[in-house]
Amino acid sequence: MNLFTSSFGSGSLGSTGDTGAALAAAVIPFTTSVGTGTQDITASAYGGGTPKLAMFQAGVSTVLKSSGVIDALIGLGAADGTNQFACGTYSADNVAGSGTDRDVGVTDQVMLWTTTAINAESAFSSFLTNGVRVNHGNAWGAAVQQAAIVLGGSDLTVKVGTVTPVTGAGATVALGWQPDAIIFYFSDGAFSDTIFTGFRAIQGFAAWDNLGTLAEACSGVRSDTGATRLYRTFVATDCSIASISTTANAFNFKANVTRSATGFTVTSDAAAGAAGYIALKLANGGRAKVGTWALPAGTGGASKTGVGFKPRLVMLCGSEKTTAAVPSSGTLFGMAAMARQPKAASIFTRFVSDGAASNTDTGHVVDNDGIYGLLGAGGADFDIDLINMNADGWTVNVTDAPAGAYLWPYLAIG
Repeated sequence: MNLFTSSFGSGSLGSTGDTGAALAAAVIPFTTSVGTGTQDITASAYGGGTPKLAMFQAGVSTVLKSSGVIDALIGLGAADGTNQFACGTYSADNVAGSGTDRDVGVTDQVMLWTTTAINAESAFSSFLTNGVRVNHGNAWGAAVQQAAIVLGGSDLTVKVGTVTPVTGAGATVALGWQPDAIIFYFSDGAFSDTIFTGFRAIQGFAAWDNLGTLAEACSGVRSDTGATRLYRTFVATDCSIASISTTANAFNFKANVTRSATGFTVTSDAAAGAAGYIALKLANGGRAKVGTWALPAGTGGASKTGVGFKPRLVMLCGSEKTTAAVPSSGTLFGMAAMARQPKAASIFTRFVSDGAASNTDTGHVVDNDGIYGLLGAGGADFDIDLINMNADGWTVNVTDAPAGAYLWPYLAIG
């Protein structure tokens, strides 16, 4: 098992960029055990502590960096020891329309794989020293590649839950404390164990910097409802959650976040569905930053700067869009996580937006050492590996470059 970890920090923010907050993070790629029962997912280099948060990126690829995996699948979930949720979405390969696309949300699991039914699912069991235990209640039929992202430390407070943004006064979540950052996952717009028609995956971030200034960003994909196969993707830097129309290049809604001393409120500009949230409080100088990163368009070394501190964990999401604009026809969407050791993990999906039923035109790929993207049938994939976290961001090495400077929202925590 590859272990990609970040150890506990000490000292004040200086030339190294460390904030001094007692935090620990690890990105732990793992292979699911086959069948039912518990599975322990740990990394000894995490530092000997017990995490407070576990997030999961799930696919059903048994091979890493394989662009031949047909069907686009993304499973996302999180647990804080008390609450949990999972989202899953699926798009079939080799069909002309998107009528077989499905998505689902649940509040009793952290990993799931859905097609026209929930084929496999796993619930949070307990936090362990250096990791997390899950319980496979609905068996995974094969040993598939996934990733757990764990975060902890005495200066971290976290809560996981779901929220439905509303117009007007908004929907308020009582935490009992003031958040510094929030991660949102949005798929089917409900967490009811009901499988809905359509492919929808959206990840969003909100964070307040050390001056209390809010930044928000999100990215996502959604399938059309028409007979012609069509997918739309977007990047937005003016909201934390958004949903795409199924019939036009437009948003169904955008939602923004405000915070108080005891929680946060999510307000939407139109009727909205539910989203899973992960709220984080960082004590003793801990910091969070939301921004965008234009993926390097050339090979070789490249650095992201302007973060303002040395991250312990970076969450990323994005598509092939190079600017923040209204949704438009798109073919790519992916999510990734990076910790301080020189590796990362990602899951990436590929779509062909046309009316033809062609072989291997839709699929997904899982990577355990970086951001590995699919550029579509006949196109070269791209491969970006994390080298290290810096005092003001991070450095990567690009083996195969994206076709453009794709704009990816990020949340950095340090």
